[in-house]
Amino acid sequence: LGGDGTEYLKKIVQVQLELPAASLTEVHQLFFEQLSELVPPHEVDEGSRTAFGNAFHDGICHFLNTPRDVKRLVNVLRVIYPVLVGEVYWPDFVSIATLMVFAPQVHRTICLAPEHFVGSVGFREFDRGTERTFHDEWLKGAPDNDRSSVERIVRRLFPKFGAAMGGSQYGPDWEPRWRT
Repeated sequence: LGGDGTEYLKKIVQVQLELPAASLTEVHQLFFEQLSELVPPHEVDEGSRTAFGNAFHDGICHFLNTPRDVKRLVNVLRVIYPVLVGEVYWPDFVSIATLMVFAPQVHRTICLAPEHFVGSVGFREFDRGTERTFHDEWLKGAPDNDRSSVERIVRRLFPKFGAAMGGSQYGPDWEPRWRT
């Protein structure tokens, strides 16, 4: 109608409130509170608490800057996690959900090319150069400011990715340990 929309919005939103921005500490505290309501106490032990703390500081926290960010992630967890309780390792699931919400192109790559992320790495059949090229390519698709956090989350979740990127190479004898 020829306007800039501001006047139209004033008709819909009639009360304007100035709210102070939440600090990162408050945002993260909100996330921890809401996550504790989702993860049953019997699923939380010292090992999972440590694993989640590492995953949080390695990359999850990068994506949680506002209460809206927390709400987006927690809403996905509220829908999906309850049916998976006891079937998945919750720190890993929260990490995967973080990628699903904030880096959907990365999550899609993992789903479409699982052979590059999961499974044991035999010394003979693993071509580090080919794998590195594959991972460098999809990493370019992550926004510059998110790339290092995405890489740290994926490295923590998938040892095969870490091996391709120059880290330790784990053989099939490690799989039973990861399954516990």
